[in-house]
Amino acid sequence: MKKATVAAIAVLGMLTARQAAASPEKMSEQGTFVIRTDTSLIGTIGASAANVGSFTVFDVGTMIALAPAVDYFVIKNLSVGGAMPFQLGIANGNKSIVWGLLPRVGYNLGFGEKFSLWPQFSMGVVYVNPGGGGSAKALMRMYAPFLFHPADHFFVGLGPDFQSSFESMTYGFGFGWTIGGHF
Repeated sequence: MKKATVAAIAVLGMLTARQAAASPEKMSEQGTFVIRTDTSLIGTIGASAANVGSFTVFDVGTMIALAPAVDYFVIKNLSVGGAMPFQLGIANGNKSIVWGLLPRVGYNLGFGEKFSLWPQFSMGVVYVNPGGGGSAKALMRMYAPFLFHPADHFFVGLGPDFQSSFESMTYGFGFGWTIGGHF
């Protein structure tokens, strides 16, 4: 009986230590690399080049995005990094493909032992290929995922995602989810 009690206390101690190791604070330490992928489902609205009388015709669409990313915490909680988005979109029956490079900066705010909020701001260049012809455009993205850290070096998250290309007056809002790890 005594051996079983000692073993139970040892297992409980390891589990408690394991939970403390899964803290979002560990991810935010200076010198930590984060590798992850962001996926977003975004509704878009944008002004098209066609005008009907005095009204602008708006393109309304849907976009799904996949963006592998790397971030580095330069100081505690402050990250710099970048993503390589690949997006497929449909607006008014027209399909488009978008890909590019988005450098970003973020700040991770820990809440308790297992949760954090990691708002990020990105601005970069994407190549848009709407059904044939293509062009480079500036893209701005604001993404603020709420992260859950269930285990050491691993997290999942969900949060609002806003994207805008001011050149083409296209705006998108949706939700993104992320999965990643850090070392």
